[in-house]
Amino acid sequence: NDNDTGTGALGEEKSYINDEFLKQLDSEDDSTKLAPDVRQSFEIEVSAIRDHLLRFVCKQGESRIVDDCLVKIQSIHHDLVMNHNDAILTTDKIWLSTPPGLINLGATCYLNSQLQCLAQNLGFAHGIFSWKRRTDGAEVNSRMDRVLETMQSILARMRYGPCSIVCTNEFSAALSLENNEMQDPNEFARLLFDRMRETLRSSCIDGGDLGDLLPSIFGGSFLYITTCSECFQQTRKSEEFMEVTLPIADDVGLQQN
Repeated sequence: NDNDTGTGALGEEKSYINDEFLKQLDSEDDSTKLAPDVRQSFEIEVSAIRDHLLRFVCKQGESRIVDDCLVKIQSIHHDLVMNHNDAILTTDKIWLSTPPGLINLGATCYLNSQLQCLAQNLGFAHGIFSWKRRTDGAEVNSRMDRVLETMQSILARMRYGPCSIVCTNEFSAALSLENNEMQDPNEFARLLFDRMRETLRSSCIDGGDLGDLLPSIFGGSFLYITTCSECFQQTRKSEEFMEVTLPIADDVGLQQN
C-alpha cells in the first residue's frame, strides 16, 4: 500500500494506537504487500452502495448524509486496497477491501465470529484502541491487561493490516482457551465482556474512563410498569441488560422473521 498511513480516515483511526505497534504494522505492510496472502479487494457500483444506505442506514431524502457516507467509505477502503494501487477512482465505481479471515485453531469458530463482529464496530474498536495499561502502581489485573493488549493487536490487523488471514493464537493463549473445545458464543461473550468491563472501568485515559464503553454500545434497559387495577397507581422498575435473546418459532422460517 503506497498511501500515507498517517492521513485520511484510517490515519485518524490509527491515532488511537501506540507508535511502536504502528511501526510493526508498517514493517509488515512493506514486507507483505506483494505476497499471495495479501488482503483482497473488489470493484462495486456506487449505485449499489447508495441503494443499501437508503434502505438500511438513511431515510429517503437524506442525500447529503448518503453522500457523506460514500465519501467516508471510499476514504477508508482506498487506504486498504493493497493489490490495486493503480486503480482509477471513478464516479460510478469504487474499490472495496475484503475483510481478512481468521484461522480456526481447532474449534474456535465461536471466537472468530465474535471478533469479526467486534472489528466492524467502530465505537468498540476506537474504545479498545484508546485503552492503555496503567503504570501508576494501581492494582491491576495483569491477565486482563494481556487480553486487552492482544485484542488491540488482533483488531488493528483486522481493520487495516495488509494480510488476508489473521491468526488469533496470542489472543486465545491470553484467555487460556482450549482450542479444541467448543464454547457457547453468547456465554463466552458475556463472560469476556464482564471481565473487560471491570478492567476498562479502572483505566483512566486523559482524565476520562472507559467503564461505560461496553454498556453504551451493547447495553440497554427494560422498564417494567405495574398498574393497579383499582387505583391505577403505577410502580416502575428498570433492569439493565447487555444482551437480548430472541426465540425463533420452530414453524416459522428465517425469511418470514
